[in-house]
Amino acid sequence: MEKRKGTRQEARVPVSFKCRDIQDQNLVWHMGEAIDISVDGMQIISNSLGRIALASKLEILCFPKKDRQSFYIQDPAPVQMTGRVKWQDLENKIIGIELIP
Repeated sequence: MEKRKGTRQEARVPVSFKCRDIQDQNLVWHMGEAIDISVDGMQIISNSLGRIALASKLEILCFPKKDRQSFYIQDPAPVQMTGRVKWQDLENKIIGIELIP
């Protein structure tokens, strides 16, 4: 696994993601959890994960949970982002994602 710079948060955030590369033929939405999150990347765990080509672009929707301390704020809206697959561990069903603008 590749080491990443930046501070990572020990959060688990529900996500949906799909491959944006036509040649990958993996255009279905997958459900999972983002872990090991930083400003430049994350890992995603998903039971429905199949092989995804390295460097494939992903469309990712994160569904942050409402913070108990901010009860007066409405439920947060999903956050949309784009990432690139940096590595994949099929045995543990985890992919490493680099976030891109």
